[in-house]
Amino acid sequence: MARLLFLQNHEAEYLGPMHISAERKRAGHECRPAVGSVLADFAPAVEAFQPRVLPLIRKLIRCRPNMLFSLWFGFVYFLLYLKSERRSFWKTLRFALANARHVLK
Repeated sequence: MARLLFLQNHEAEYLGPMHISAERKRAGHECRPAVGSVLADFAPAVEAFQPRVLPLIRKLIRCRPNMLFSLWFGFVYFLLYLKSERRSFWKTLRFALANARHVLK
């Protein structure tokens, strides 16, 4: 069973995390949201959730946003877009390459 913690910067109902959470809950996984404005705000929620990768998360919270964060965001966004839009891999890849400049700023 996986444990997913969704980090959000607003107390709004984001459809993406809601859909992912619903699918994962149906499969028997645990999902929770956490709200904050900067990465340090999420530390108590992460501590309380007790994920297996807690030492890595502690280090990442202290890091400043960098190119690795942007690339990871782009990769995850690509996978989510691929699943949600039900397009072929090649059409989605062409779209991602055309819009990569927005992620790699």
